[in-house]
Amino acid sequence: MVNLTNLSIEVTLLRITKKTAQRLVRKHLEKLIRLIAHVAKKSDKDVERIHHLRTETRRSDAAIRLFQGWLPERHAKRTRMLLNQIRDKAGRIRDLDVQTPFLEALGQQVTEEVQRTLMERAKMLQENGSQSFRRYCKRLLKQDFAEKCKALTQRMHRSQSSSEQCLQEFCCLATSQLATAFNTSIDSLKTDPDQLHRVRIVGRRMRYSLEMMSRLLPEFPTDGICEKLASLQDEIGRVMDRRSLLQFLQAFIAECGHGEFMKSLESAISSFEAETKKRRDAVIQLIIEKAEEIREHAAELSSGRFFGDEVLSE
Repeated sequence: MVNLTNLSIEVTLLRITKKTAQRLVRKHLEKLIRLIAHVAKKSDKDVERIHHLRTETRRSDAAIRLFQGWLPERHAKRTRMLLNQIRDKAGRIRDLDVQTPFLEALGQQVTEEVQRTLMERAKMLQENGSQSFRRYCKRLLKQDFAEKCKALTQRMHRSQSSSEQCLQEFCCLATSQLATAFNTSIDSLKTDPDQLHRVRIVGRRMRYSLEMMSRLLPEFPTDGICEKLASLQDEIGRVMDRRSLLQFLQAFIAECGHGEFMKSLESAISSFEAETKKRRDAVIQLIIEKAEEIREHAAELSSGRFFGDEVLSE
């Protein structure tokens, strides 16, 4: 890594400051609060807005983790736990929404009665879930969620265990750490296909963090690696959506039993499960092939060369 802390050039570098960290964390938390308030005030059947809310919990979490050296540890941990809770509840509604096209496609494999029953059940669960989530958002606001988030950023300070860093060095080091976590998840995936979701989580956090760094330092070229990560996440997402539908169908059969009524559905599930496994294996192979490109790109970013020539020329 380029030595960006050399005293002869340090004066030319941007400093990582409390205001820098505070601005990024606060930006995402404030956007999340606005989305929660919107859902709480309206009988919101706009599942896409709930999906945006869910996405913002991930971006807020990534911001907190990126700047954790500036945040009070216990308060940050509690906030992240709450973000996870919000995300899980919103995710159940979103999962039901993406299942609709799959259920419609099942019409060619199951009886009309089975398909109608499945569609009605999915619609009922989604409507009940949306109402429940709206009540939950109202409770969050009554419990001063907004004030707690504001307090988190007001208490920001550099931890004594955090070394003094310039902004360029901070981005290089953070990229290296994110890449290490991503590479570890890829290595696990090679021997355990069930790690696919973990790869998606780690890759998403890496992408969101890099996007934040590029806003801090426009000369930090993250577009290429972020596009690769987004593409892999989309591929994994399609497999996970199929898994979610399988869970829904299996729960439906467990509740309704295995009578004559269910025979066509059981056959459809068997075919769908086999196709899902085939797609999962193809996506895993794609990820392993593309992971090397992401490794190389991350290594280039963390080397600091994008800052070195410019800084050293000063």
